[in-house]
Amino acid sequence: MLCPKKKIVDSLVAEGCPDRVTLRVLTWNVGNAPPPEDFTDLLGSLEGVEMVILGLQECRYDVEEPLPVPEYLDKTEARLFRRLTDFMQRVQIYCGESFRPAATEILGQMQLGVFLRTTLLPLFRGLQAAVEATGLGNVVSNKGGIVTRFQLGPKVIGLVSSHLAAHEGQQFCERRNADIAEIMRGAFKFGSGRKDVANRFDHTLWMGDLNYRLDPSLATSDIPQAPEEFWQFVVDLVQKEEWAKLLEMDELRHHIQSGNCLLEFQEGAIQHPPTFKVERQAGLHYQRQRVPAYCDRILWSSVPGMRDALMQVSLEALPAVPTSDHKPVRADFRLNLPVRPSQLQRPLSMKQGKRQGLQLKLSSLSLRNLPKDLDFHKDPDPYVIFMSRELFGSQVTFKSAVRKNTLEPDYKPEELPVMRTLWSDPALVTHEHVILLVMDRDRVTADDVVGFASLSLQGLTLDTPLAFSLELSKYGRRRGRISGCICLKRNARVSVV
Repeated sequence: MLCPKKKIVDSLVAEGCPDRVTLRVLTWNVGNAPPPEDFTDLLGSLEGVEMVILGLQECRYDVEEPLPVPEYLDKTEARLFRRLTDFMQRVQIYCGESFRPAATEILGQMQLGVFLRTTLLPLFRGLQAAVEATGLGNVVSNKGGIVTRFQLGPKVIGLVSSHLAAHEGQQFCERRNADIAEIMRGAFKFGSGRKDVANRFDHTLWMGDLNYRLDPSLATSDIPQAPEEFWQFVVDLVQKEEWAKLLEMDELRHHIQSGNCLLEFQEGAIQHPPTFKVERQAGLHYQRQRVPAYCDRILWSSVPGMRDALMQVSLEALPAVPTSDHKPVRADFRLNLPVRPSQLQRPLSMKQGKRQGLQLKLSSLSLRNLPKDLDFHKDPDPYVIFMSRELFGSQVTFKSAVRKNTLEPDYKPEELPVMRTLWSDPALVTHEHVILLVMDRDRVTADDVVGFASLSLQGLTLDTPLAFSLELSKYGRRRGRISGCICLKRNARVSVV
C-alpha cells in the first residue's frame, strides 16, 4: 500500500500540483423554494477560486422546465449534467466552462456538491461518500449528514454537510449534540473504522444548518427572560452589531468549549448577524416566531502538523439572497498543498524497518478523567493502540499492556511498545503524527473504543524526550486525557559513523 502512494506523489510532481488553492464554501438552508435566477449574490466572483463546496438543506422545490445543457459540455458531461439536481445545474452554469462537478451527493432534502477547476481535475481522486440519517428512528432523512472524502493532490479532505434537530430548549440542544455524534459515528464507514472524523482526514470541513440557538441562560449579565422581550433584546444587539454579546449566548460555542460536541473543530470570528429566522426578502427582517440565531455554520479541523495548511480568510452572511427564511453563509479558505518530505521518498520495507528504522519509545504514559458512565462492565481494563500509516505502514499497530480494574492507569516503560518506523531519517519522522486510540478490553464482546488523540511529532529530536498531554475525544465529545513522554531513538542494531 505504500509503493502506490509513492507513485501517486511522483505523478503529482509531474502534473504540476500547485502549492496553494482557494476553496469557497457555502452553506444554505434553501427553504424548499426555488433559488434566485442570478447566483452572483450567492457565490460571488470566482476569480482566484479553485474549488466551490456547497452544503444545502431543505433543497427540494418544483422545477417548471429543465435547464438547457451548456454548449461547452461534451456528450458524456452533458449526460452527467442532466442527472444533477436543478440547484447543482445552476451552480455549473454560473461557474462556467472552467469548472466541472467533482462530487455531488443527496440525502433526502440535503445536498453536498463539489465543483473544481478543470486544471485541477487530474489531482482529484479517491472519492468516497456516506450518509447518516438522524431523523425519526435514525431512518427518516429529513435530518442527518452527508460525509464525503477525496484526495486533492497530496491532501485527504473530508466534508460533512449536516442538518440537525430544530427548536429551542435544552432537550433539543442535547438532541443536536447527539446528532453530531451519530453523524461522526456514521463516518466510520470509511476504511478500517478505527479513526474518528477529526483524525481520519488531513483536513475536515463541517457545514450546515446546525440549528443551535441563543440561550439567555448562557449570558453573563442579566437579560430579559420573557420570549417577546428576549426577541427584542437580541434584535437590538443585532442593530448595534454587538456580535460578542450575541455569541456569548450561542449554544454551539458553549458546547464546543464544554467538550460536548465538535471538540476538535474551530470556527472563524463571526462578524455578521444571525441568519435565522428571516422574512423571505432581501435584507434582514427577523420573524417574531423565533429568536434570531446563528443556525448556519462553517467549521473546520486539521490533524496535528497540518493546522497551518488550512486557513480561513473570510466568513460572511449573505443578506441580499431573498428566497429563504435562512440567509446563506459563505467562507473562503486557503489550502496549502506542499508534499510532505516522507511522500517524496520510498520508505523502508518492513524487514528493513526492523533493522534500520528509527524507533519511537515511550518512557511514561497515563490516562486520566476517563468517563465513568461508559459501559466498562464494572471492571475497566484500558489499553492504548498506536497507529500511523505514514510511520508504521497501513497494517501495523502497536499496543500497550492492558491495565485491569482502573480508570486512571499509569503504564510502566516495560508495559509500553517500542514502535519501529519505516524511516531512518529523523526529519521524515517529525513531520508526521501518531493516532492514540484508547480501548477497553471486553471479555465477552468486542473491545470498546474509549477515545482518540493525535500526537504531533513536530519538535521531536533524536534522543531528546518530548512530553505531551492531550485531550481524548470520541465522536466530538471530551473523553478524558492522555499524557506521557516519547523519545526518538535509533535502532540499537544501527551503528552511526
